Amino acid sequence: MASTSGKRCTLSIDQKLEILEALKSKNPDAVAKDFNIGYSTVKKIRQNEEEIRKIALNNEKLNRKRKRESPNEEIGEALIAWFHQMRVQNATINRPLMLEKAKQLSMVRKYLKENLTEYNSYYDIEDIIEQNALINRTRSKITDFFK
Repeated sequence: MASTSGKRCTLSIDQKLEILEALKSKNPDAVAKDFNIGYSTVKKIRQNEEEIRKIALNNEKLNRKRKRESPNEEIGEALIAWFHQMRVQNATINRPLMLEKAKQLSMVRKYLKENLTEYNSYYDIEDIIEQNALINRTRSKITDFFK
């Protein structure tokens, strides 16, 4: 039942899909032996079957082994959108510039969260930006982000 190698191995999404397919025709003990992994690993893969298949359906990389998420998805997605906008303009983007933009986005998000419960339009956001002196200094960058 247990792995014979004694070393940990991280399975890719593709390998997990193969294990799930093998589980349709074999019992978990046989699958664990065939793939040289522990029985508990097979059980964990079976428990996470829905998530694994969802990743495969979303056309994500099947050879990746770990999912590294941003601590804040909203800022991560906004930073990616900004990056693509800058690349369209043939701007040179380096790590310090990306970090600075992430800080700005975080500051805007925090301010909007504290001072705005519901907003329905771009103009509501513009009114709030005009009221705050700190954000007003970077107004052009922020309003470009929300367009």
